[in-house]
Amino acid sequence: MATPGTVRSGLYTRALGRRGLEPVVPDEGRQRLITAAIRAGKAGADPREAAAVLTPVLESLVAAGADVVVTACTELPLLHHHSGGWPLPVVDSTEVLATTTVELAQAGPPDRGETPCPRTTVPAPNR
Repeated sequence: MATPGTVRSGLYTRALGRRGLEPVVPDEGRQRLITAAIRAGKAGADPREAAAVLTPVLESLVAAGADVVVTACTELPLLHHHSGGWPLPVVDSTEVLATTTVELAQAGPPDRGETPCPRTTVPAPNR
């Protein structure tokens, strides 16, 4: 789940596809619900109410065969925290980014002319 711009960019669908995973992308109507929940969270709405907006989205992901939810927006993990739980495991992309960044920083600078190639493991999804 992400903002429409992130979905349109294909960033996550390409990355998942390179690893042999088939992404389940919400339809346009459910994408509007995701956007509404993100906006409500940013506007300071009750996070439990904003999280409840995502219930039909999550139900549709389960029905479509999704095994995990990738929260590809910084507001979504906050809503997950206040939701009382989602029916799928969650991968928090912000947490993965932070963890990978720290691992790369701890590894030190790459040799000259080399591009850092992280060999990180993705943290286990949270329930």
